[in-house]
Amino acid sequence: MATGKHPSLRGINKIAISPEMRKLLLGVWHDRLTPHAIVLTYLAARNFGVIRFPTRPDRSVDGGNKGHQDAVDLLDKYTDDELANLSAELNHITSQSQQILSALYKSPSICLERAIAPIDARSQYLTANRAVDNIELYPALALAAERAGLASISMDVDIVSGWSTTATQRYGTLHLSRAWAIDDVLLVSDLLDGPMESNEWLCVNRNPRGLMEFPISSIVLVGVPSNISDRIANSQVVSRLANELQEQANRASSERTLALRPTELWWRSDYKLPPQNILDRLREWAAGIIKK
Repeated sequence: MATGKHPSLRGINKIAISPEMRKLLLGVWHDRLTPHAIVLTYLAARNFGVIRFPTRPDRSVDGGNKGHQDAVDLLDKYTDDELANLSAELNHITSQSQQILSALYKSPSICLERAIAPIDARSQYLTANRAVDNIELYPALALAAERAGLASISMDVDIVSGWSTTATQRYGTLHLSRAWAIDDVLLVSDLLDGPMESNEWLCVNRNPRGLMEFPISSIVLVGVPSNISDRIANSQVVSRLANELQEQANRASSERTLALRPTELWWRSDYKLPPQNILDRLREWAAGIIKK
């Protein structure tokens, strides 16, 4: 059974980290999608044996039309040995963190919270959102499912997602709570002698499709804009709308834009390809003879 009571982490000896790990974690913030965080996601997937379906890649690689050139450049700078060392150190951090949590909580799982989809009262997207995200989808899905009397919804969750012991100080229209197995906790900022924000719990989603189920009872909607709530209220068959929104959510991870590096044409735009088969080559050769 998961525990919702959180003992203090003060006074616990911090887990030491190397300068290389400190530099990596310094680039990780709550959105989990900066170039350094993409490297951390790779290391976490490597250590936890997470293998996503090829048709359902992680949200971290969705760079829209711009790509993630910075992430490509950063990853290419690491040697295989450097990545192996970071992987081994992260594995040690995870092991130490899980041992401490197991001793403190006396439970195999811990209730954590997260706030997502920040939208203000005028339905304007806040800066924490990404252009590739459909920010209104999950609040609409949760509200429709609640009105339709559904027990739960499924959502696309990153391989590495950020949680905390409370969602009240986080930005978001959708407040989630979940019982995370200690075995799925990657690290906790307050246990590290590192540069991350306080009360940051990074957890690993092992699901190959990227989907996680959330009971409606674990979801709290805060300040839903009227354009979303009115749409749900005016729906004649809200259960049908809920199912349509769920289908849209299920497809999210199969609709990624995977151009990590924006396409660059290094050849002249008017460059003519040479003949690609023997018949075309003969025709070109014959045309050259005739011209002579």
